Amino acid sequence: MRTGCCVRAGWRVAAELADNAARHSRPFEDERVVLRPHLLTENDELLIEVDDAGPAFADFEAAASGLRGAESGLGFATRQGARLSWDENKDHDGTVLGKTVRALVPASRAEETA
Repeated sequence: MRTGCCVRAGWRVAAELADNAARHSRPFEDERVVLRPHLLTENDELLIEVDDAGPAFADFEAAASGLRGAESGLGFATRQGARLSWDENKDHDGTVLGKTVRALVPASRAEETA
């Protein structure tokens, strides 16, 4: 089943993103990072979002492309076929609260790597 493969690979990616947030960024005041998985059934993809209190992502492109090493969390996610992005999180008056890192894991690639 394609969705099952997507979910297995996606949870591996989710674990890496959450670990990266805990290690390399800042947790929120309550000492947590937020992990939100969304199964996009119309195209059989899994969207993973991880929020933390760090307002920036230094050298995101190098990290996402695996240039920081084969064992980096974002490099791992990319090797799983995930498309990565990030954005600042802002409140209603524009104050930066942190960031969200996103990984879109396609089911077709997940089948090959799961």
